[in-house]
Amino acid sequence: MDMDDDTQLWNFVHFRDVDVIHSPMKITIKYKGESIIDLDNPSASGNGLWLDYLACLEKYMVNKRAVTLYGYECEMSMTASGDNELKFCIYSAHFKEALISVVLPELEFVEALLSELKHIWTKMEEHGLFETAARASTKNIGLGADIFKRIEQCELHIVKR
Repeated sequence: MDMDDDTQLWNFVHFRDVDVIHSPMKITIKYKGESIIDLDNPSASGNGLWLDYLACLEKYMVNKRAVTLYGYECEMSMTASGDNELKFCIYSAHFKEALISVVLPELEFVEALLSELKHIWTKMEEHGLFETAARASTKNIGLGADIFKRIEQCELHIVKR
C-alpha cells in the first residue's frame, strides 16, 4: 500500500485492527537507482523498523557510530567513514553475516531518512493511528509526540554541524 494514498490508508486504519508499531510494512531504500533495501532484502517488517532506524540515527548523531536492532533477527549499523560518508550495514545478528553493506553520502542519507521518518509518522498521525494506539494501551499515550520530538532532536544535530 502506498502511504500517500489517503483513501487506502484511511480504509486500512479504520477497518482493521491496526497496531502502530507492529502493522506489516516494508521499507525500500534506493541510491543512484539501485535498491539497497527492498521488499525481501533483508526480510523484516513492521512499523517498528522505522523506530529501529530512528534509534540508530539517534546514536549515530551523537557518536558517529551506532548498532541497533533491525527487526527481530538482524542488526543495523551506521559508522562514519571518511569524507562525509557513512557505512551502512545490516547483518544477521546470529551469524554476523552482512546482508547489506554500502558506503553512502552521510548528510544526504541522514536527511533522507529523517525526512521519510517524519513523513510516515505524519501520515499515521493524520489518520489517527496514535489515538488508536493510546486507546489500545496506556503505554502508547504520547507515542506520536515522543517520536516527533526524537526526529526533531536528530534534525538539530544536523544543524549544529
